[in-house]
Amino acid sequence: MVVMIYGSFEEMVEAERSAQEQAASYIQPWQRKIRPGAKLMKYYPDLPIVCEVLDIEQEAKKMLNDGFDEDEVASWLDSYHEPHMENYRLTRCYSPVVPSGGTGDSHLSEFMGYLDNQIFFEFIRKMQI
Repeated sequence: MVVMIYGSFEEMVEAERSAQEQAASYIQPWQRKIRPGAKLMKYYPDLPIVCEVLDIEQEAKKMLNDGFDEDEVASWLDSYHEPHMENYRLTRCYSPVVPSGGTGDSHLSEFMGYLDNQIFFEFIRKMQI
């Protein structure tokens, strides 16, 4: 693990901005076209991960149906339209570490390629055995 120490808040913000710019430079044209419903593969050494891109509008509706505060859901939804979230997608990802799946934000540059539904669901099934 790497721990960064900054001399000021401004220095930290600048480092984050620079890191975001660098990450954005790795995004391929096909990755910018990723939309809700897409099934994709991420790969880290010895850790395959499959993800489904979620629709933020549908997720917001589920949150409201589950009793979340309307203002909090609206704020959460608005955050996805902020410029700093342009290169992220809300995903549900499955791996040998989290076979039941976890929801979070994935940077477009992390995706290695599309998966068809059969391979996606077979991967999840095999992890849950």
